[in-house]
Amino acid sequence: MQEAEGTIKFRCNWQPSGAIESPALQELIQMRSRLFRMGLIGADEQGVGFGNISQREDIETRFVISGSGTGALPEIDNRHFARVLGYSIDANALHCTGAVRASSESLTHAALYECSSQIRAVIHVHNDSLWRQSLDSLPTSAAHVPYGTPAMAREIFRLVRRSKFASRGLVIMAGHQGGIVSYGESLQIAFREVEKLLSEAGVVLP
Repeated sequence: MQEAEGTIKFRCNWQPSGAIESPALQELIQMRSRLFRMGLIGADEQGVGFGNISQREDIETRFVISGSGTGALPEIDNRHFARVLGYSIDANALHCTGAVRASSESLTHAALYECSSQIRAVIHVHNDSLWRQSLDSLPTSAAHVPYGTPAMAREIFRLVRRSKFASRGLVIMAGHQGGIVSYGESLQIAFREVEKLLSEAGVVLP
């Protein structure tokens, strides 16, 4: 049975603040709106949001990510993003600030940024058809590993650092129905990985 997305499973040290400011935000908001229109970020029939997006800032350990519970919102702005200031995968803890808490998938994004300084952006989307077609044909996490946990972060390390597929920029989350993660040197590169996968699978979206 798949878990509803949005439940934060790490210790979240959240410092509430006003809307964050970052040079990355304009591009993040534009890309997130595009993914929402395509149905790759959104909400399920029960209204539970899915999907998230992030971009690394100049300080290596910091990144800006869409907030927990924002997937269902048609329009978002800088009030709906959080800045991750630090994290510990081993301690299952994360420190963030902003008007909202960081996404429940933040440790997965953090693990990707830790894999390589060349990874500057991460997109997590959902599409059941694309997910089913891609299981095990692309780097795929173990089915028993839940999202948003240190175990998933370690799966990311295993798949990205040691996999022959690492250059493709995609990870399929077997234990998280519909979950696909793309990453790259920019948001545009990460998005092109999603577009290419859609084309290869013959999946047509709005």
